[in-house]
Amino acid sequence: MSHHPKPPQLRLSGLSLRRRVLHS
Repeated sequence: MSHHPKPPQLRLSGLSLRRRVLHS
């Protein structure tokens, strides 16, 4: 999953989306 370094913005977006899905 850590093939290439991802920007902090993308990581934040992914976390927010995952958290939302988990909360839903």
